[in-house]
Formats: sequence, structure tokens, C-alpha cells
Amino acid sequence: MVQDSPGSTAHGISELYRLSRSSHWSGSAGAIYPLMKKLHARGLLAAEDSPRGSGVRRAYSITPAGINELKRWLGPPLSEWVASVTFDPLRTRMPFLGTLTTAKQKAFLLSAEKLLEEELQETHGGRRQLQESGSFWEQMAADGCRAVTQARLRWIRKTLEKLSER
Repeated sequence: MVQDSPGSTAHGISELYRLSRSSHWSGSAGAIYPLMKKLHARGLLAAEDSPRGSGVRRAYSITPAGINELKRWLGPPLSEWVASVTFDPLRTRMPFLGTLTTAKQKAFLLSAEKLLEEELQETHGGRRQLQESGSFWEQMAADGCRAVTQARLRWIRKTLEKLSER
């Protein structure tokens, strides 16, 4: 984020994470501010302080060492774990649905279907905005989110279908 927006503040980055639709990101001040300080201390970010009200605004930009570290992290080579199955709160609950009545199982699946449909609508709107203002790679990441959500929705619908056949 800092590489695309020199002058980023920890607060601004925290806001971006807060607005993210991903459950994997933590935009809490307790996570972002210490991380920014750590990256600055390691020479991966440069910081520029300026007065703001009664405090100080610290703006960060990525350093050449930070760019090199970012490139190293991006790879290749990639670690095997990047292609592994990631956390999915629906899939995590699936093995336990047998403890519910059939009616509750169906209600769970219908609720998941509705939420995934809503998520698709949200990601579609975000995709339109990215086409107007985002980078190619941001658009590709958004397309990936949409594809994963579509796959999850197909899986839930197939599960609903199989449940009705039981």
C-alpha cells in the first residue's frame, strides 16, 4: 500500500484495512502502528513528520530496501503454502452441521447462499470502481475474490441440492 501511495499514514492504512471485505486483515491500531514503526526501524520505510493540530502526522514512503524486500516476498520462487486451502468459515462449520436438524441445516445453507449472493453484488460494485480508478493488478485481485465467492456459492448450492435428495 505504501509503495502505491507515498505519504501514507498508519491511520490511512488502518482505514483501508477496516474497509476491506476480507476477514483476514486486521486494521486495528494495535496491529498497524507497531508494524509501521518496525518497518521504519528496519529501514524498509522512510518517515516524515509534520505538525498536525497539537500532535504530529507521520507520513511513510517505501525505501529502496523496502522495494527489494517487497520483491523478495513476491517471488518467485513461491512457497508451497501460497497455493494451499485457506480459512473459510463456511467450510469450517460444514463438518459439524450433522449436529443440527435437517431444517436448521437447510436454514444454515440458505443463509450462506444469501450472504454469498450479497457478497457477489458488493464485489461486482467494487470491480466497477476499480475499472475506473484501480491498477490492473488490483483489478485482477478483485476478479480473484469474485471467482472464489462464485465457487463458494456453487458449492453451497450443490450442498443444498444434495441435502434435498437425502
